[in-house]
Formats: sequence, structure tokens, C-alpha cells
Amino acid sequence: MQIMNDLHRLTMDELRMALDDWRRWRDRVQTAEHMRLRVERFAQACANIAAIEREMDLRTPEGRERLRKTAEANLEALVATTAVPISAYRQARHELMTVEQRICR
Repeated sequence: MQIMNDLHRLTMDELRMALDDWRRWRDRVQTAEHMRLRVERFAQACANIAAIEREMDLRTPEGRERLRKTAEANLEALVATTAVPISAYRQARHELMTVEQRICR
């Protein structure tokens, strides 16, 4: 979904409304008796909720600091292992860089 790629452009009110909408949709999918693609729709709703919550965290100093510490801890734990897949290292490094860039704004 395109809106999930452009979360940084939305206001906090728009993010809250989108979060409420996705939570309602997730609850509807969860409680539906019959629904096509139920698992996929539930996974999509959960992923979008997580993305919105992350964006909201990135907009507060406390949230950015918490995300930075988590990203640093994940990267350190990954580097401490003897053999690390390069994709896992790159993903952890990208996560840390994203948070640090938002802190600098």
C-alpha cells in the first residue's frame, strides 16, 4: 500500500486516524466468521499497525531514543555472533541509520 511508504508525510492526527482504521480492520478480520485471504489480511493489518506505531515513535524524542537503543543492541548482538548473514547485518545497520537520521532532523 502506497500510504505505508509515505508515513513521514502524514501529520500526527492523520497517523492516529490511520492507526485506528487499521486496528478496526484487524479486529474485523479477527472476528469475521468467513473471509477470503483472512491470514494475509491479518498480516497486512499487523504490519501496517507496526509501521504507523514506529513512525509515531520516530516523531518523539523518547521514542527515537528507545528505537536507537534497540537498533544498537540488535546490531551489537548480531556482530557478536561468529557467522552473520550479510543481509541480516545490512538490515540491522539500515535500521540504526534510519533512526539516527531521524534524530538529526
